[in-house]
Order: sequence, then C-alpha cells, then structure tokens
Amino acid sequence: MLSRADSIGVFQVESRAQMNMLPRLKPRCFYDLVIEVAIVRPGPIQGDMVHPYLRRRQTGERICFPSRELEEVLDRTCGVPLFQEQAMKIAIVAAGFTPTEADDLRRAIPIIRDQIELFAKPFNHVLSQASLPPEIAAVDGYHCIAEKLISAGRQCTLEGYALNGEVEVYGVIDSVREGEHRSCFSRYQYPSRLPRRVQMRMIGAAKQLVRAIGYDGSPFNIEFYWDDRSDRISLLEINARISKSHCPLFEEVDGSSHQQVMIDVALGRSSSISRRGTTVILASVSLTRMASAPSARTTPTATRPSFRATVYEM
Repeated sequence: MLSRADSIGVFQVESRAQMNMLPRLKPRCFYDLVIEVAIVRPGPIQGDMVHPYLRRRQTGERICFPSRELEEVLDRTCGVPLFQEQAMKIAIVAAGFTPTEADDLRRAIPIIRDQIELFAKPFNHVLSQASLPPEIAAVDGYHCIAEKLISAGRQCTLEGYALNGEVEVYGVIDSVREGEHRSCFSRYQYPSRLPRRVQMRMIGAAKQLVRAIGYDGSPFNIEFYWDDRSDRISLLEINARISKSHCPLFEEVDGSSHQQVMIDVALGRSSSISRRGTTVILASVSLTRMASAPSARTTPTATRPSFRATVYEM
C-alpha cells in the first residue's frame, strides 16, 4: 500500500512530498518508514543525501567504509548520514569528540551554515585564480573539512629532498609528546626510536607521495603519526622546506647541519651531507615551558627597529 503512495490519512507520510518519495524508496519494514520520514527533511535535501541514498539502496552499490566503527554507524543507511544522532556518533568515533562535544557540534552546525558565506565568498575568489582539478574545485569555500583524530599515536618527521626525479630521505626525527593524552609537546629526538619496519613504511609512503605530486628540485619534510596499537600510519602534513629546529640534531649526531642539503639541492647536486659521525648516538632539542606572563626584553627605537620578546607558554 505504502509503496504505491496510497498514504492519504496515514500520519507522517500523507504529505505530497512523502507521497512522491514512497514509490522511490519502497519501504519494506518499519526502519524503512523511519528513513522515509527522516529523508524528506531540509537537512538531507540541502545536504544532497537523498539521491546517493536512493541510488545505493536500489542498485546495491558497494560501499567502502574507512573504518569498522564508521560502518557500524552508517551501514543501515547505506553509508549516508540521515539522522542527527549519526552525525554526532561520527564525530565521536571518527574525530575523537566526547558526547558533550558532539552535542556542541550539533548546535554549532546551523550557525556555521548560516554564516559560512563570510568566509566562503573570499575563499572562492582566491580559488578562482588557481587552476584546480575538478575533484578539488568541487570542494569550494562552502564546504567544511573534518579532520580525523590521529594524534593518539607517535609522531615523527621525515627530512628529505627531491632532485631530478630521485627522492632521498636522510633522517627520521621523533616529536615526543607527553601527558595523559600525549597533547603536550616535549622535544625533538634523533635518530628516531620507532621500529625500523615502521620507519621504512613511512619512507616508502613519502617517496611515493613526492613522486606522485611531481615535487622536484627542493627539500621537504613530511610528518606522520604511527598508532602503535593498530599499526596504522597517518599523514599529518607536508612542508616544502627543511626544519630549522632539526639542524642541531644533525650536527650532534651526524657532524653536519642539514642546511647543507638545502644548499646542495639549490646548486643542483645530490646532497653531500657529511655523516662523518660523532660520539653522540642520540640528540634532542627540548622546549621548556613555564607558567609566567610574557615579558619584553627590548623595545624598538628609531635607530634599532628590531624587537625581541620572550614569551613563556602555559
């Protein structure tokens, strides 16, 4: 009866919009009716969720979920989040939100939707000046990007360079974080203490990535996380430069600053970084944090415009 849109007088599915949807969705069980009621709402319609759901439901299209946790949340709705509860659950299992934070996100989304134009219009103007592939251009300033929580693992940086199509990684540096949630950065440490097999996986991924994007003639550093519980590697960011903070580490352990790499690549030659070795087998650069108010050591003048300030972070 409902599949034929014979729903006049039936509560929740008697509107014209619901009657138009019923033959397309063809509900077969009570949960289908729950979806029928939910899908004819401004959220799913404005979020372009209706057509993907119907297509997957009707064709049995294979859905590839990024994780088992997300599959548990989205499997019954064919991978399409139709309910607010699903959006909150996604924030919890994929982005590390607490239930309270997920509820805050739910309340913030309408505000973001109403005011996103303040940022979207100027951002789209910048994008219009660039030549972008279609899949990137489609994600314009009216989209929000959700970052997955990856900081539960151990962080490290790969220092390397690309020259004439060859990619070389010459150092792996640990970024050691402390505290209950590993949220407080403590020090850089070289060489890395990650298992060698993990380092080789990261090096292989870095080389593949650098070649794939056509990056050449410059140094780089790429930051990764390794989750020692799941053995999963995640990419954090790519920088088209060396890290100045790592220079003392290479000097202590290898006997030469890796600034030499930057010079060599600029001159078009493979790096001649020394690696003559020292008696130091492990070096670190630590950051001391003190609970104190910021203080200015000097102030600029007409004859000395430079300004130096020391800021102690909480």
